[in-house]
Amino acid sequence: MLCCAPNNQYCIGMLVYKSNFSTAYHYINHIFSHSHNWDVYRYEHRDELRDIEIKEAEKMLRCEDLGYHLYCCPGCGELKVVHFGCNSRVCTYCGKKFTDRWTDSTARKTFDVKHHHVVLTIPEELRSIFYEDRALLKVLMDCAICTVSDVIEWRLNYKATPRIVVVW
Repeated sequence: MLCCAPNNQYCIGMLVYKSNFSTAYHYINHIFSHSHNWDVYRYEHRDELRDIEIKEAEKMLRCEDLGYHLYCCPGCGELKVVHFGCNSRVCTYCGKKFTDRWTDSTARKTFDVKHHHVVLTIPEELRSIFYEDRALLKVLMDCAICTVSDVIEWRLNYKATPRIVVVW
């Protein structure tokens, strides 16, 4: 039974608590859940996994169980399924939406001016240090921000406050 508005607008028809995501492709969600891959990996790497990694993976695995809204167009009868998402960054279904929202939000906060894109990397020989103590990434990024700001100030010969977006 669908409930559709008489004025040809999409409306919430019914709430379904179990969704049917397509399994035609091997999504990350499927790879994690198939044959208890995530459970095995989590057990074997329990001392290496960070809390945030466990949290995001488990949110992703619950994604298919969150349900969806079914919308119906009273004019043509077309149905549209809108899934409730887990909003995990690693989820095949929600990760793109998360990235798009972040990108849009970041773009709205910036000015429409010429800009330079700078990528700073960590030499392979030093990566193990940051892997062992991830808090050092914040220290490294703060140093990089100060350095880039100082170079801009020196080059322009006046105090400038650059807009810096850090992603790691």
